[in-house]
Amino acid sequence: YSGFRPPLHRSIATTGDIQNPNWSLVGIVEPDTWRLGKIESTLRDYEMLDGMVDGSNAEELGTLDAIFIGDTFCMLPRVLDALIQAVSHGVGLYNESTCGSVMPGWGDTRVLKLQQVIEAASFHTHPHHDMPTDATVHKTHPCLPGMKVGCKITVGGCGPVCTLGQDVQMLIAKDHMVRPTHDAKPHMTPNVRPVMTVGHIGKGRVVNLHLNNPWAIAKHPAYQGRFYDNVIQWIAKR
Repeated sequence: YSGFRPPLHRSIATTGDIQNPNWSLVGIVEPDTWRLGKIESTLRDYEMLDGMVDGSNAEELGTLDAIFIGDTFCMLPRVLDALIQAVSHGVGLYNESTCGSVMPGWGDTRVLKLQQVIEAASFHTHPHHDMPTDATVHKTHPCLPGMKVGCKITVGGCGPVCTLGQDVQMLIAKDHMVRPTHDAKPHMTPNVRPVMTVGHIGKGRVVNLHLNNPWAIAKHPAYQGRFYDNVIQWIAKR
């Protein structure tokens, strides 16, 4: 991949805000990278000290209670396959923002399945990146304690424009439908812009947050508790 390369820490930076001391934090790494010093030092910097598992090994992923995918634009096909297999067998999944949406991209059925959409493309605000836009809570949920239907939130405007998969619940959505600005197919018309959805892949619970971080939600005056702890407890069925 020769395009924009986010710094390595972007994939795990927000995990530093998981504050429940009862969780063990295990790094999920791409195959054959566990020996790289940069991988080890980045995990250590963010206090992920409880080991590493191979992201392409569904059996290793299956030992986890929950999988947390940070800002990861590019993912190997064999990693996507292993993630789907592990979640299908009951491992919880929280995806924050991207999950392979650049490479292999929105045309890949595995990316669509993990993000729980039938079809999607990207929208970018103009003239500046991620300009603020209004969003509304559409459903109450254990991941959103204190947030009532109709509650208004200001979020970043960039993100996917998509058709949600069957039985996927849209908890929060941006208020205005738009047509994608990037990766759009000719037939695509203005569609919804989900902020947060929940659903299942097989036996596994799935939360997709289509923002670069959860703070617009987590720091809202109505929100109760700690965002990551609430989400992980739900997807891990605790």
